[in-house]
Amino acid sequence: MRAALLLTVLLAPPVRAAPPDCARAARPFVNRGTVSEGAACDVWVVAGDAAVGGVSEGTLGWPDPVTAPPYRLELTVQRLTPDGRHSMEIGFLGGWIVVRDGEAGLYTSEAQFARDGFRAAPGLDTRRAFQVVIVHADGEVRWSIDGREVGREPTARTNSSFVTTVKGPPGTRPRMLVRGYRVEALSRTPSAARTPGPAPR
Repeated sequence: MRAALLLTVLLAPPVRAAPPDCARAARPFVNRGTVSEGAACDVWVVAGDAAVGGVSEGTLGWPDPVTAPPYRLELTVQRLTPDGRHSMEIGFLGGWIVVRDGEAGLYTSEAQFARDGFRAAPGLDTRRAFQVVIVHADGEVRWSIDGREVGREPTARTNSSFVTTVKGPPGTRPRMLVRGYRVEALSRTPSAARTPGPAPR
């Protein structure tokens, strides 16, 4: 009986992740550096511009499906080069989420970031894929990494566009994978602005 059960398990087809919704997949444009398409319709790889006079940077711009809160932004990112002490940045209408190995922070202004800076994120290795969810509603930003809320801050800032950026040492080409980028407008009810857990990988 046990042998038959084991054989059934071994022969069972592998569980596969749901395919990306290509009809809803956002298509970025290059602000700085270069971009290449990944293996799926919602996967992109951005590389830095190898600038020698400062930080090397690669930045993708994204279509603006919303122009004001409330909305929810989610994406999965992964650094593909070993320069994790440099930042990865996610720009949205309320500011930027700035992530480095072991720490992350919300930037809404010079004064705010000078006061709050980075928060410890134990175990965060940017060379491993992780999901970021940002909910901008009711005059504040709530954000999570892999389903764990990192913080919430009031913000009145409005950026002109949604962007994702990878930075690295001068003269190098830091690379970052971006998967499943999606922005959705929310209804103006409190229950609609909850930060959900991580999506299946």
